[in-house]
Amino acid sequence: MVIALGLVLLLALHGPARGQDDPAEKTVAVRVAYDAADLRDAAHARRLLARLDHAALVACGDDHASLDVLRAAIARSDCRRRSLSQAVARIGAPVLDVALRDNPPT
Repeated sequence: MVIALGLVLLLALHGPARGQDDPAEKTVAVRVAYDAADLRDAAHARRLLARLDHAALVACGDDHASLDVLRAAIARSDCRRRSLSQAVARIGAPVLDVALRDNPPT
């Protein structure tokens, strides 16, 4: 039986798109499901970290980016690093903390 630990919400702040008059930032939430098996050892934690990292990229706009240059900028962004760090902190599993420390986003 799998014990579900819950859902993680990754939050990202986006500025207005080019040409928009509304300067308000918006918050995007991406859900990532995980369970106890995802935290049982370093290998599983690295796979969960990769899923969280992908969700951070999506939350920061990567799924809407069409230009490789824009996608590369999102991949290097503070938004991605901040979102991933917040998600790992919310889960609060030491094995995931180590995975992030040893495999920071590039």
